[in-house]
Amino acid sequence: MNTKIIPLIFTVLLGLSPLIRISREQDYISRDTKLFFILCLIALGFFFWTYHSRVQKTIPKIVPLILIIIGSSFIGSFGFHVVPTLFFLGSVLFGIAVWTMLSHKLVDTRILLLTLVGCIALYSQWGIAQFIAQRDLGMSVIGESRIDPTSRAIASFYLNDQKYIRGYGPFAHSNSLSGSIALGCILLTFIFPKQVGRHQHRVYLYAILAMFALGSLTTFSRAGILASGISLIVIGIRGNYKVFIPIFLSCILFLPILFGRSFDSHGVALADRAEGFTWLREMETPSDLVRGYGIGNYETALKKYLEKNSVPHNMWDIAPIHSVPLLLFTELGAPLFLILCSITILFFLGSSMWIIIALLPPLLLDHYFVTQLGPLLWLITSTILGVQYKREHRTD
Repeated sequence: MNTKIIPLIFTVLLGLSPLIRISREQDYISRDTKLFFILCLIALGFFFWTYHSRVQKTIPKIVPLILIIIGSSFIGSFGFHVVPTLFFLGSVLFGIAVWTMLSHKLVDTRILLLTLVGCIALYSQWGIAQFIAQRDLGMSVIGESRIDPTSRAIASFYLNDQKYIRGYGPFAHSNSLSGSIALGCILLTFIFPKQVGRHQHRVYLYAILAMFALGSLTTFSRAGILASGISLIVIGIRGNYKVFIPIFLSCILFLPILFGRSFDSHGVALADRAEGFTWLREMETPSDLVRGYGIGNYETALKKYLEKNSVPHNMWDIAPIHSVPLLLFTELGAPLFLILCSITILFFLGSSMWIIIALLPPLLLDHYFVTQLGPLLWLITSTILGVQYKREHRTD
């Protein structure tokens, strides 16, 4: 059997995942999402059946994660929630397949890394085109979000009372696109040559840098831009200061708009986050701190608290807390959350993958990496790929 087919299948599924509109806070699954999951299950089943002996060596390392997901679903204050539980279990199975492929050399880490960087570059161009056109590109038939300046429920900002929509790419929100570009910048730090000025593909590399910089800026996600900026600065310091040219030009081009965006009188992101943190602090009880609400039950707990205390709120205020660590802590409870943190630290131990700290801004200030399928699969795949690449090449 040709072993190149299976990695190709998983790469295609990963590339299509942002177009699948599933979020773990949903109580239903659309027909397109069901079809995607069926394809994923077929691919996973075929992979586990073909490489069962190799998968058996990987599964024991993932068992604690599976126990945390299932355990939280049953000990949480609000009980079992089907969709979020399947959401995380399916993502873990996808991670097992990626880990097995890389650790057993079924796919070359460098080739996969370059492929994913190219895929994220395509997402970035998609977002740039949407921002220039100020609308979607008419590809809703394959899952592109319908975005139009006249719509209210879209990511946008105002400049001189003129409304501008932000780049979405294939994702459900601009912040998610920004997070994927940040992951692309991190992956690029692993392969970017130190002497890029003399590299035979330097024009291509500069073009990728420019696309990432422009794509990140068109999302106008401050946390995502900061994450991408940290990685791009590392690339510049390691490689050649000339790489700052496309980054600098991109920033100069967007500086007036970024400045105006910072003083947008219609912006509510910071206020919403502050309000969410206040509600979380007020609604937590000692029992909740230990048991947690259960996987996917934060919104249920928040709705119950707001209604019980007659707190004025809008429908869209019933949303996950905008912080991955806080969201996981509230849903898992302190004991399971500490176990998860320990597993995460052990996973990165010895890999020298310190660049992952660049992701702290979006992880600390948003939730899409654990509430939306595309960003979650990209995060899992990119971290596994980065750790494996670091261990193979032993680079700093």
